[in-house]
Amino acid sequence: MKEEYVEKIKGMFRPAVHKYIAASRRRMFFNAKRQIESYIETSPDTKRNLFVDCGSNIGQGFGFFSKLFKPGEYDYYLIEPNPHCEQALKKIVDEHKDKCTIDFINKAVCADSGTIELLSFDNDLLSEGSSILPEHGSCDKSLQYNTSYEVEKLQFSDFIKEQSIQYDKIIVKMDIECAEYDVLESLIKNDLHIKINLLIVEFHSGFMSMKNRVKYKKRERKILKSLEKDSVPTVIWI
Repeated sequence: MKEEYVEKIKGMFRPAVHKYIAASRRRMFFNAKRQIESYIETSPDTKRNLFVDCGSNIGQGFGFFSKLFKPGEYDYYLIEPNPHCEQALKKIVDEHKDKCTIDFINKAVCADSGTIELLSFDNDLLSEGSSILPEHGSCDKSLQYNTSYEVEKLQFSDFIKEQSIQYDKIIVKMDIECAEYDVLESLIKNDLHIKINLLIVEFHSGFMSMKNRVKYKKRERKILKSLEKDSVPTVIWI
């Protein structure tokens, strides 16, 4: 009886909570967009520019960011490990290859090389929430993974090091479902974060259980402190 009462109370407040979260995310989105537009307005012109889309899914990020960082002015890498997203991303490459250098990499952005299991959902093959870390989604039983794929890793520090030789400006959008902590810590450790001219990153501690959230929030604060100390322009994405 007590459990039924608790669930009833939760049900009463759930619509208001969802409305509040949606409003907060809208505010975060417009704030992030303003920061990006401000960076574009004040950033010096450069000849060779690259946009790296880490966690491309089926191209939603490209659809938005290509309006700000225009193909032709920027080359593009679309990086996504989910094999089910390959067709959609290759279509984008084909549609834009006459405007700029654009390529798709079917790998998971990581701090090291090798292979790893990509955790996902068998009822949502194109899920935006697929992750290489089981901590992701631990805040909600409905987000528990029930299938996986073995995927190749892309050692991102080496990748950025190579691209920095070719390009004057590198923009990185990073939405990689909890893998951002290891990847950014690796970049900072190897002094390669300073090769990034603008970092647009979504942190995913909010999708974790409280125990994991506290641990990852601590790492997040340390990462942001290092980025600020070394003057790496950073925008928190949603």
